[in-house]
Parts: sequence; C-alpha cells; structure tokens
Amino acid sequence: MRPSIGISQRTIYYKPVKVAPKVDPQFAEPIKKTIEEKPSYGYRTVAWLLGFNKNTACRIF
Repeated sequence: MRPSIGISQRTIYYKPVKVAPKVDPQFAEPIKKTIEEKPSYGYRTVAWLLGFNKNTACRIF
C-alpha cells in the first residue's frame, strides 16, 4: 500500500486488456453480404431479415 496516496501499487500499474468480440464466420458472411447489397439497412433490419440476434449483427457492423 502506498501510504502517500492511499491506494495499492497494484492498482497504479493495472492496465486493462480489451478483447476483440468473437465473430462466427457463418454469421459474418450473410450479414456482410446484406450490408453490401443494401447499405441503407441498419443492423436491426439486417438481423431481422436474416433471423439473427441484433447483437450478433451489431458486432459485425
């Protein structure tokens, strides 16, 4: 513990690591294809058309 500032040294040196979201290729292909064909469609519309979860479509956008 650092007595001068009142927090532990581990807290000072902690660097969070951001992990890229995992995207399954079988979902990515049709979503990307639909985005190229209809660029005006949003992720919700694409998810609805393909029957995917909107979060899955949003990860690819």
